[in-house]
Amino acid sequence: IVQATGTSHRTVNWVLQLSRLTGSVVKKPCTASGRPHTLTAHDVQYLLSCIRHSPDIYLSELQYHLEKTRGVYVSTCTIQHTLW
Repeated sequence: IVQATGTSHRTVNWVLQLSRLTGSVVKKPCTASGRPHTLTAHDVQYLLSCIRHSPDIYLSELQYHLEKTRGVYVSTCTIQHTLW
């Protein structure tokens, strides 16, 4: 198999083991893990538009506007992390 495919022994052994264990040589696609995002894409776009409108806006002001306009409360750390 190694000579026919031009791959390494390690790759051939890995594919054979995967075939024996799962009945397939295709890995399952990765699913999202961890906590879901708090802010939606629309929320992020809103924040970016606020920054474009007022480039010197404070995080606390973004937090206030996001809650009043979009009904979403997140910490200033979350906003900073999202925009970083």
